[in-house]
Amino acid sequence: LLQIPEACHVLRDLGVDVLALVDAADIIFERAQEIDYATFMQVVMQMRDSNTATVRDLILQRRYIQSQVDKIGEMFEAICDYSPTLKEKVKRIAKNPSIPAFREAVHPNNTTRLSTRS
Repeated sequence: LLQIPEACHVLRDLGVDVLALVDAADIIFERAQEIDYATFMQVVMQMRDSNTATVRDLILQRRYIQSQVDKIGEMFEAICDYSPTLKEKVKRIAKNPSIPAFREAVHPNNTTRLSTRS
């Protein structure tokens, strides 16, 4: 799409954020390699700058993020099942509240900033 300047100009004239549309391609084509023209145009029109997020949009975003987190969790569990050593290390980390990332997750009101420069 970005390689067709005329298409970018037309989309921009319609108020479509072309870069956001390109960034969303993996989500748009997540379930199918191809979509029909009507569906594509519906998605394009949803990407206009003048559109505001609705409660429904936020709910759909939350569901999508949760589905991705669930997939990551399933993959992590599968990896841990494959590696008993890793599984034990993860259990040890979860039991040790002195680990900064774990402490932050357990105590979200802690205002101490963590640094990667330890």
